[in-house]
Amino acid sequence: MGTINNFNNSEDEIALINPWKQPFNNIIWGLITTSITLNLFMLQYILSTAGVVLLYLGFRNLRKVNRWFHITWILSTIRLVWHLVQLFIFATPFNLIYRDNKMIAFVITIFQIAFLLTFRNGIHTVYKQANVIKRRDPILFLVVWTIIVAFIPLTPYANIWLIFIPLIIFYIIFISSLSSVGNDLSNAACEFISGNVKKNHNIFTLGYFACCLVLISIGCFFSNHIRLNMSPQTPRTESDIRTDLLDLGFPIDIMGDISDEDISRFSGAIHVQSYGDLLTFDSMFASNPINSRSEIIYSEPSYSGLNATTIYVELPDNLIYAIEYFEWIDRNAYWHDGFTIFGQDDFELLNGVLLFKKDGVGYTAPIPRLACEIVASKSMFNENVLKQISGAVSFPFHSDDQRGYIVYSVQLPKEKWIGSNCFNYVHYSHPFRFPYEDTEQQILKGSLLFRDNLQQHYTNIKTQAYREAHP
Repeated sequence: MGTINNFNNSEDEIALINPWKQPFNNIIWGLITTSITLNLFMLQYILSTAGVVLLYLGFRNLRKVNRWFHITWILSTIRLVWHLVQLFIFATPFNLIYRDNKMIAFVITIFQIAFLLTFRNGIHTVYKQANVIKRRDPILFLVVWTIIVAFIPLTPYANIWLIFIPLIIFYIIFISSLSSVGNDLSNAACEFISGNVKKNHNIFTLGYFACCLVLISIGCFFSNHIRLNMSPQTPRTESDIRTDLLDLGFPIDIMGDISDEDISRFSGAIHVQSYGDLLTFDSMFASNPINSRSEIIYSEPSYSGLNATTIYVELPDNLIYAIEYFEWIDRNAYWHDGFTIFGQDDFELLNGVLLFKKDGVGYTAPIPRLACEIVASKSMFNENVLKQISGAVSFPFHSDDQRGYIVYSVQLPKEKWIGSNCFNYVHYSHPFRFPYEDTEQQILKGSLLFRDNLQQHYTNIKTQAYREAHP
């Protein structure tokens, strides 16, 4: 058995008795944390990061035993670097393409199989050199397990979580069997040639985690600040339509922001309704003591946030034009906000604009990712399929007077007198969100329920027929 020097602690003493133990422990825990994921509190990313480090450290100690272990160490190094690339991808919009790409998943599965088979050949070589008959082959079972897990998502059983219980049980059995291989190698007096690793494992691990955090932070910073296709705002022209709308009650402070093209749509308007609400995105709580044992907790009003105004412009034959106008008050939207608009009635998206000032000059830009499509929206109780408008909001740094609006039309049936509109808005005060997700998609998936950064503005449309029936 090869000589091992510089034993200064208990781990070195253990390595002297069984030098295979520590490398195999690292490899086993690395396989566990990279194969079984826990989608809870970011553990799927934390544990997998620890796993690739453990695999690298384990095979770094074995790399001089034989050429197969050396190749496996090289593969673990490639995996270590690729994991950094993956984390950066997860923090950027490329995540939306990467996560559902079957070809990438196939390549990663092939790499994992090659990794395991190379490891298996390394163990076989050690047994052969020691003239020991191999009693178990757990890595071959791990290869079969990897293939099965890779193909399950392609079958009708993908959504049946019970099928994964026996897979996890078998995986534990295979890993337990693998843990005894290190003891077998030691008992058989198999030659161990140390990798002569002198670097501190803890320093390497902390340095790797630090690199991961830096890459994730860079990805989040640049991905969650959207660059706009902005142009100088053109002056609005006075027109009879604007005058008529003001006479019907169109908010005068909003009129100057609506483009001439959008104003022209409202020719022949017979009625205007507007509803405003201040959406606040920070909980401000105060307490009022009743006695020494109890107190009342209440929310204090906030005077900063998003001023949301829904304006309905009614034309004959139950044709309604809706303007969803929003304006930031003493706050800014720099970090990839998002919104959705939905109602009980069919509607057609017409326009969406962001407006702001920078260096005293007014600018306008199309709303990023503005779309109107049929989607499945999840709530706490059910899932609804409905037509919905969605988009992203992000203004340039050092801009002020941040505002915008969306214009759409609603054609109500003649027998219907009342319609509805719901404007959902999500605000973020920082860019650090992982993994990357389009903000408006977070609303659709219901992942922001009961969060302070999601607020809602709900209004009703009342037609001329309703007003005549209820004077």
